Amino acid sequence: MPHELTFSSATAATFAPASWDDRESGDEVTVPAPTFIGSSISQVFFYSNRFGVISNDSVVLSRAGKLKNFYGKSALVQTDGDPVDLQTSTIEPAFLSHVVPQANGLLLFSANAVFVLYSDSGFLSPNTATIRRIASYEIDEGVRPVSMGTDVIFINKTKNYSRIFGMQTQGYQENPNIRDITKAVAELLPDTIDSISANNQSEIISVSSHDSKSIFLFKTYDPGEQDG
Repeated sequence: MPHELTFSSATAATFAPASWDDRESGDEVTVPAPTFIGSSISQVFFYSNRFGVISNDSVVLSRAGKLKNFYGKSALVQTDGDPVDLQTSTIEPAFLSHVVPQANGLLLFSANAVFVLYSDSGFLSPNTATIRRIASYEIDEGVRPVSMGTDVIFINKTKNYSRIFGMQTQGYQENPNIRDITKAVAELLPDTIDSISANNQSEIISVSSHDSKSIFLFKTYDPGEQDG
């Protein structure tokens, strides 16, 4: 389980295992443990007043307002504040590697697809949350996607080169707009790229690799009609 960094003052902190809440009622049948138990956790995050983890093909969010509790409150009824525990449902393996919280949903990335976790009502609960596949792109699992304004930037790798894609979501039920940022310089970035960052204010994307001294920068130019 994730550990916890606690600050006791402005200059002192402790890093230790967190004290996660136990099951309060029921048993493994009526109030089952979260599906990530016994599996490796790929990433942790905060979303909609919940603490979340992704593991294999599952995304699990804690009880609302109870960031250390992944068990339902009652064995008799499921409430809107109970944990959300969902799996991606595809005919291909979809082991989740990265997550990017967005205003209109939680973007989930696997090696070959992008999913969104959302609620039609706008209020996220175990009774309303659902996961939908919105795109099929090969994504480098070793490079975490980053958010830049309304776009989410991710890396796609071919045999010899890397490409940068920008994805803009269009709503819960609409497919996203995806553009190849490196289309004009398709063979510029090497396949060793392992780091990406984005600056929202200056709209600059930078990529690099640990075994190279080179840094590649992309600056958005918007003359009013199209990006350049």
